[in-house]
Amino acid sequence: MGKSTILFDKINGLWVPHISVTPFKFGLQQFAEYICGADGTCDAAELQDLINSAEEGDTIKIAAGTHNWGTDDSVTINKSIIIDGQGASTGCGTSSPGGTWPATFDIDVDNTPAFSIVSSDPSDVIRITGIHLTGDVPGGTAAIGGIRIGSNNLCPNVRVDNCKFETSGNSYANEASGLGGLVDHNWFQANGCNSNAAIILRDFRGGNYGGWPWAQTLNWGSDDFLFIEDNSFTSTCTAEGANLYLWVQGGGQWVLRYNYIQGRFAKVYGCYTSNYRSGVACEIYENTIYMPNNTNEKCFQIEGGAALIHNNTTEHYSTICNLIEQRAGGAKGDFGVAGQNWDGNLGEPYPTGYPLLDQIGRGKAASTAYTVSPYCQPQEARATRIWNNTHDCTPWHGIVGTATADYIVEDRDYYTCENEACDWVTTFLAGYTPYTYPHPLQGNGNGGANKIVFVLK
Repeated sequence: MGKSTILFDKINGLWVPHISVTPFKFGLQQFAEYICGADGTCDAAELQDLINSAEEGDTIKIAAGTHNWGTDDSVTINKSIIIDGQGASTGCGTSSPGGTWPATFDIDVDNTPAFSIVSSDPSDVIRITGIHLTGDVPGGTAAIGGIRIGSNNLCPNVRVDNCKFETSGNSYANEASGLGGLVDHNWFQANGCNSNAAIILRDFRGGNYGGWPWAQTLNWGSDDFLFIEDNSFTSTCTAEGANLYLWVQGGGQWVLRYNYIQGRFAKVYGCYTSNYRSGVACEIYENTIYMPNNTNEKCFQIEGGAALIHNNTTEHYSTICNLIEQRAGGAKGDFGVAGQNWDGNLGEPYPTGYPLLDQIGRGKAASTAYTVSPYCQPQEARATRIWNNTHDCTPWHGIVGTATADYIVEDRDYYTCENEACDWVTTFLAGYTPYTYPHPLQGNGNGGANKIVFVLK
C-alpha cells in the first residue's frame, strides 16, 4: 500500500481536518491521498489495489518517473476518485503547447486500454489529470491503448485534463462514449504518419452497435455531448491521409471547440463499417485548424448524422468539409446497397432508398434496431448547418462528394452561409446557444487554499 495523507484547513486561525462535499454526492467526506510508485515503480497491480481501497473523493498521485506497462497491464476505475500524475500543461489550445509531466506511463498495449472508466453511476466524478502517456500499439491499427471511458454506460462527470498523449510509429487511441464528459487542456502529439486516431468516440449503451443514441431526443447546445476543448493536436506528419484526431462511429455525440489542430482531421463514419451505426451529432466551433503544407487533405469528413460547424479558422486544406454518403456508390459492409428495409425508401422522385439509414440530414429514429422489424424508419429530418467559417482568410462551407450529390442536397439535408446574414442562420440562432464555456467540469477538484498535509506512513 502506498502513502496516505490527511488534509487540514485553516479556519479562524486554527488547523482543523479538511471536510468537503464531493460534487454531485450527498454527505460529508474527508478526502485522503495515496502515492503509487513511492518505491520507484507504479505498476498496474499496485495502482488497482489503491483504486480498490480508495474512498470516493480520494486522490491517487503517481510518483515521478517512467512506469512501464506491458500488454496485460490495465486498471479499472469505478468510483469518484482522482488519478493525478502531478503534471500540468501550458499553451494547450494554441500552436505552442507544452508543460511538465513528472510521471510517464510507457504502455505496450494491444487493444486493451491502460485505464478503463466503467462506472455506471452517473453522479460519479472521475478525473485523470497530469500524466504523460506514451508508447506503441502492435499491429498498426486504431487499438484502444490509452484511456477508455466506458463504452456501454453513462459517465457525464468524467474529466481527462492536463495530460500529454504521445506516440511514435504505430499509434494508440483513447476511447470515450456515453453522453457527457470533458477532455481539456491536453496535448496530443503524433510523431510519424499513421491512419490512427487520438480519440475514438462511440456510444454502445443499449447494444454494441450504437443504435440506442439514435432513438433519443437531441438537444443542441446542451451537455449531452463529449466535450473536447482547449486541447492541442499536433503531428510531425504533413502527408495526405495523416493521423485522425477524432474517429466517430456507433452513435457518438461530441463538441469540438477552442482547440488548435495541426496536420490532422476528423472523420464521422457512416453506416458501412461492420454493423456500427453512424455518429449521431456534433458541434464544431471556434477551432484553429492548420495544415503545414497544401495537400489533398480535409478538415472534416462527415458521412452521417448532423453537424453544426461554425466560426472556425482553417488554413492550407484542399477540402474543408466532405459530406459523403458511402452507400450511394454500392454495397458497404453489413448495410448493403441502398434500398434495404432499414432505409427510408420514399420512392420517386428521390434516389433509391432515400433517405438512407443515418445519412446526413437524418435524426431521431423510430427504434434502436435496424436489422429486424420494426425498423428504425422513419427518421426525423435533422440538417447539417455550416456558417461563418474562414479558409485561408476567405469564407468556406461544406462540399458534397460528387458521387452522393443526389442523396445529400443543399437547403434540404445541409445549409451553408459564408457569414451570419442568411435568413436560415438568423432563424436557427434564435433557438441555439452553445453550451457554457469553459465547461463547468473544468472547476472540478478536491483542492483548496490554506491546506496542510500530514503524511501517514
